[in-house]
Amino acid sequence: MSMPIFKYVPPSYLQPIENRPGNVISSSFKAILVIDFGGHDHVDIARHILEASQNPPPMYLRFGSNITPPQSSTTIKLLPYTLYAVNMVDLGVNGEQLHIDNRLLYPDNITIKGLIVDSGSSMSYLTQGAYDLVVRKLDQHFSKYKGEFIKLDVGNKLCYSRTKGVKEYNNIPGVTYYFEGGSKLDVIPEATFTRKASSGKSEMFCLTIHPTKVNLNVLGSFQQVNVKFIFNIKDETLQFGREDCAKNG
Repeated sequence: MSMPIFKYVPPSYLQPIENRPGNVISSSFKAILVIDFGGHDHVDIARHILEASQNPPPMYLRFGSNITPPQSSTTIKLLPYTLYAVNMVDLGVNGEQLHIDNRLLYPDNITIKGLIVDSGSSMSYLTQGAYDLVVRKLDQHFSKYKGEFIKLDVGNKLCYSRTKGVKEYNNIPGVTYYFEGGSKLDVIPEATFTRKASSGKSEMFCLTIHPTKVNLNVLGSFQQVNVKFIFNIKDETLQFGREDCAKNG
């Protein structure tokens, strides 16, 4: 096996790299890692991201041909020539599918028609039209708890402040990514929103999804916490399932 080659790029920036046979390309938080596996024709990558108590969350990478999948997992196809993108067909909020028009998910100026599963970005990103529909559904959800939540814009973050005591993630929704063929990834509330408590009297929840500025849909590292992703290079598939990543299985 040849020595690893590190190509540094700015965080949260996705740059195409030539997909040479025998190479694996996997983004890290401040670098894109290119490893030449020589004559090996079947090498998988397993990626774990731990609890999001840090920004960005810590991560494990494991390489091999005998990686153990989670007890319950789903396998979907990677899009050809995209390295780590999958065909996202819809989004959901709090278990309710939104049935978003494909033209909003993938407008004419989209760079890659898919969802990039990327650990190089802490936040997730959606096209503006899809993002607006997710936020509209979140607003509807929080409006059910009258007087309990206040919507805030904190810098470039969308946040909701709970003003009636500290209840942690009670009544906080998660989001769902739907893929071609009926598979889905449920993102738990703890990975959909970051939480900051203040003096035990109030707490603020900020969405870990932003509108994209680079015409890409991206699943960022916060929303990958405690989900094991296995990239099968030979078969061009992605297998994923929930797992305690602190155990580095």
